Amino acid sequence: MSELMETVAASISGPCDHSWVEESSKTPEEGKQANKDTAAKVKISDPPSAKGYEFENHCIDTNMEKLKIQKVSVVYKCALCGQTQEVDIVGENQIAECKNKKKADVNQAKRLKDIQTKTKSEGQPLVKINENHTQSHSLSKTYSKHGFETEMVGGFI
Repeated sequence: MSELMETVAASISGPCDHSWVEESSKTPEEGKQANKDTAAKVKISDPPSAKGYEFENHCIDTNMEKLKIQKVSVVYKCALCGQTQEVDIVGENQIAECKNKKKADVNQAKRLKDIQTKTKSEGQPLVKINENHTQSHSLSKTYSKHGFETEMVGGFI
């Protein structure tokens, strides 16, 4: 951490009012290829993770028009405290997260909502949830409670 960031972080009392700066990103094509490559590597050792990468590609493919996807796998970093957060999909006016797992990360949800508000608009971020998980409805409730538009994705096993 730089000396300036340490000074700023030390002077902040309470939670940081993040100032998000894009660190890196991929085009949709680059992101889909990276997901495909990673899924192929982990398919035997960690099948649920492989499914997550495949689900993310499905979400990119089915939302190109709706979200007017500009970038994927975007890493944002707070210029004040150094916190980082990866965003699965960044569209013209909305960011989106793809969830193919059973547990919600509330802190991640708060960061994503903050990124949506500060980099796009006051609108809601989108979370796409694989409805075939046993906890999909619980995930939907959790993300809705934290200000997300939720979409259940069927037909993905």
